Amino acid sequence: MWYAVNSIVRETSRFGPAVIAVAACAMLLMVQIGLFLSAMNYISKPVAWSEADLWVGHAHAISFDEGRPIPQRWITRVAAAPGVAAAEYYLMGTAPLRKAAGGSDLVTVVGVPLHDESLGAGRMIPTELRAKLRAPGAVAADASELGRLGFARPGYVGEISGQSVHYVGCTHDFKRFTGPYVFCSVETARRLLPATKPNEATYILVRCEQPERAAALAAELRGQFPSMSVNTRAEFVRKTQTHWFIRTKAGMMLLMVTIISSIVALFVTSQTLYAATAAARHEYAVLDAMGIPRRRIATAVLWQSLWVGVIAAIVGAPAAYVVSSLLEMTGVPARFEPWLAAIGAALTITTAPLSGLISLRSLQLIEPAELLH
Repeated sequence: MWYAVNSIVRETSRFGPAVIAVAACAMLLMVQIGLFLSAMNYISKPVAWSEADLWVGHAHAISFDEGRPIPQRWITRVAAAPGVAAAEYYLMGTAPLRKAAGGSDLVTVVGVPLHDESLGAGRMIPTELRAKLRAPGAVAADASELGRLGFARPGYVGEISGQSVHYVGCTHDFKRFTGPYVFCSVETARRLLPATKPNEATYILVRCEQPERAAALAAELRGQFPSMSVNTRAEFVRKTQTHWFIRTKAGMMLLMVTIISSIVALFVTSQTLYAATAAARHEYAVLDAMGIPRRRIATAVLWQSLWVGVIAAIVGAPAAYVVSSLLEMTGVPARFEPWLAAIGAALTITTAPLSGLISLRSLQLIEPAELLH
């Protein structure tokens, strides 16, 4: 092991490029995994950040984005069930926005009750913003989407579904990959979503008297009312992420890019280590001529690969943090977390010895006879 460490330290001209190349691959891997996991997080964040223990929707609502209109009267069914502490409506739908400065965009309108104990608003809409949104036609959007929507300053910003709206404040960290979220009260949402009838809602949110019994209560409601889909918050988050991941082209595309990045990282690492090992064949030939078993030479090569992976992971993590921060500044969800650095480092440190195994084929080039030339 110490021979491997000393060789890396002393032969910086040989192993330096290898460390840089592997560190770049580690950075790419960490950023790509961060992009994928951030997408998974943002797609279900309105559900995860709600205060609802149960989400009740149409039987065919297989994810948060796939909500369909349901009769408002279902709330009486849900509220009458033993163990239900509170129930409220949640409206959501797509609508066209005509900007005051010209142009248009497609937005996703989300209407929630705005009282202090609102289940839908949860941690999504700050308390001070809820008071402003109670005004008719008042809307809010995420801070990262204001430029795209033309919400430069509070006041009139255009029309949604032909209804005048005015911007009153912003939420934070609720990005969306398709139409941006526009938050408002349930009453305003009914005006902005004409396709949703006055006696319909998209979801019914439920708070349980005993949150630990949420799964049991969901099973009971599903058994009594097959026309309803009833999911705990965790179940609905998982279903939403799975649907986006498996059934949408965006999810599959991001997964394939992540896989391709991993393959490229493995290929570059293996070729870099192969080149470094091949360049040292004269030194290995000397060891072979001295009677050192090739098994021990191969072990030294693997130790070199491992230490290159460790150093590259240490260098790659800060680089990945910088790149992720720059992406976040441009509005791309690519949050970097310490646990992500640990995953990326573990993959890099694991990949390096595997690449070292591939590079062992360069040991076939060792011929002590070369020392006579």
